[in-house]
Amino acid sequence: MSKLSKLITAVILIFVLSAVPVISCFASANSLPAYYSGTVDYLIDIRNPETIVSTTTNRNCVISAVAVKGTKVTLYAYNSATGTYEVLKNAYGEKLETYVGSSGLYVQQITLKDGLNSIMVVANSSSVTYEVVKLEISLLNKGYMDNVNAKFKSNGIGVTDIFR
Repeated sequence: MSKLSKLITAVILIFVLSAVPVISCFASANSLPAYYSGTVDYLIDIRNPETIVSTTTNRNCVISAVAVKGTKVTLYAYNSATGTYEVLKNAYGEKLETYVGSSGLYVQQITLKDGLNSIMVVANSSSVTYEVVKLEISLLNKGYMDNVNAKFKSNGIGVTDIFR
């Protein structure tokens, strides 16, 4: 191998290796540590659920937000077996991530599992500018709600009477 071809190979190798961090910084990780936190707090404003800790009886939950145009939003769910947040995927195996358009609106429906659902919303506009919002959404199953309703009825009131 001549000196020129070795030099060309070395230069190409340097360019390829220096491009790897740039390429990987734009790809969303498949899992993130539980302690993961953001660097800014202005990229996304979660509107639904209304609070970061919420309870619902609806298995389908819509996460909605207002975000800066061009922000990429990715959803993760906590996996207690691994102690990490893992990227959520749709029925086709695609990551639940999207770029916010010019309207600034973000909407994504997710399916909750029974009990506590720890969801992490990661909004990023670059590899160094990202915001993390952690949500805790508890799904109460029908059996639990039947028990609550029975307790209220035993006291002479129904759950629906409370909300009148």
